Amino acid sequence: MFAITVILWYMGIFPLGTASFYFFWIPLVFMFVATKSMRDHYFNGTIRYWGAFKAQMLLISSYAVLYVLLVYIFGKLIYTDLASDYIQTYLNELHLTKKEMVQVLGNEYEAYEDRMILELKRSTLSSILFKEYFNKILSGAFFA
Repeated sequence: MFAITVILWYMGIFPLGTASFYFFWIPLVFMFVATKSMRDHYFNGTIRYWGAFKAQMLLISSYAVLYVLLVYIFGKLIYTDLASDYIQTYLNELHLTKKEMVQVLGNEYEAYEDRMILELKRSTLSSILFKEYFNKILSGAFFA
């Protein structure tokens, strides 16, 4: 996933934006292969639900920590504008979806949007990566 992040960056696509959604399946493949391998080699062809769940969560946790660590180093040493580009990308996306969101949520969206913009502008590289880590853990737990 980190390699794809770097490739997207070289191609001029912001790697932490919506483009990262297209590659969410990569850890799922590793989760499946690791669980199948564990079942076949360590448990003689059978595995219990909690054993599989713990193995998958260990894998996804390791993946999330490694990914966030590599992106942090990448953001500090190579792509120093990562946080500001993240903020700008999501501000642009908010602007593009405003009309549809107002139709769905009505006038309440204005206040909600103001809070989101304020939170986005406060974002740092660390807070962005914490969100990435949390999203990876939650999605991993869901798919596990």
